[in-house]
Amino acid sequence: MTTNGTLVTKVDRFLELKRQIDELDKERKELRNELMNMIGESGSVRDSVGRMIAVLVKTRKGLDTTRFKKDHPDLFEQYAKVTEYSQLEVSPSKLSSELVVDEEV
Repeated sequence: MTTNGTLVTKVDRFLELKRQIDELDKERKELRNELMNMIGESGSVRDSVGRMIAVLVKTRKGLDTTRFKKDHPDLFEQYAKVTEYSQLEVSPSKLSSELVVDEEV
């Protein structure tokens, strides 16, 4: 069993790390877009230290599960895969109105 003080400390650290990760992820996405714009579609360049940076255009085939479920509900249920996952939810405190949800898939 943890003490309330330890729990508060761990939750505070968890929330701070989540905030930092969100900020870093936003910055990473912005830099990715800048690099892609600099290189252009399906282009490549070599930087001054010899790294090759390339923009690759790829395709992916996916299944329209919404339409498939509507058109073939029996098959959808037959092949549907149910998975279980854990979710940590930190409710707002008296000092904040932000609900934080962290899913581990």
